[in-house]
Amino acid sequence: VRSRGLGDVYKRQVLGCIHDVVVVWRDFYAGGYVRAKISQTAYFLSEFKVVVWTRLDFRWISVFRENGDGGIHGDELTGPSACTHLLSNAFTDIGNPLDPKQMAGTLRIVPVVNLPGYRAKSRYFPDGRDLNRNFPGNFKTTTTRRVAAQVWKYLLKDSDAIIDLHSAAKGRSNMPQLRADLAHAGSNILAKAFGIEIILDSKPPSGSLRKAAVENDIPSITYEGGGANLLDNESVKVAIHGVTNILRSLRMIPGKPNRPRFRMLASGSRWLRASEGGLLD
Repeated sequence: VRSRGLGDVYKRQVLGCIHDVVVVWRDFYAGGYVRAKISQTAYFLSEFKVVVWTRLDFRWISVFRENGDGGIHGDELTGPSACTHLLSNAFTDIGNPLDPKQMAGTLRIVPVVNLPGYRAKSRYFPDGRDLNRNFPGNFKTTTTRRVAAQVWKYLLKDSDAIIDLHSAAKGRSNMPQLRADLAHAGSNILAKAFGIEIILDSKPPSGSLRKAAVENDIPSITYEGGGANLLDNESVKVAIHGVTNILRSLRMIPGKPNRPRFRMLASGSRWLRASEGGLLD
């Protein structure tokens, strides 16, 4: 772990981990210490960096590629691609949208959580379970639930908002859309701040990250765009635009948020399937 001063802003990078290592670094603003335990169930972070920018403020936003796409689902690539772009110099250099010197609050971006699934191009963990059906997890049961517990405790539990980026499972493709429980006031506000045309009002599935977040009164939204094991550039662009739009709406970065040309609130959805083979005109 290394820390580098940036005036009144600093950047922390977790570049790797060793089993059962406890990392402690100075939190200059809190006047105390931040302690993070990286245990054997946290191996999935070993080759990917978690970048945290912090400035004196009390807002924490977590952007998470959750489930298999490289994020939480190893076969979904929309989220990891969007997160990688957001971490690039095109966004983080001086004068660019995510310039740490211009940022208020803390932005945590995690491109990949399910590393084994990402390598295997699989939605699931090696034990065959879906990470996004095992939150908030349990430290004493299956590998998937233990990883979920680590992620929840050390990355998400103290967040003020969570943005979860996904795409469809194999054999399907999602048009860019946002899913949120609009009965939850904070999630309703977050969903509209994303700036997308289509918002699906849906109760979160049992065991999902969104379900755990709402039960703990943390605003949480799920973005869906594209399909499995492929990159849909338009879906990635919408995800990037939505994340930066939320940051502007919350005044974490400078600039005015954009409003969609129209907004459609949907109460349900269904898959459109071909009745026979051939070419779609």
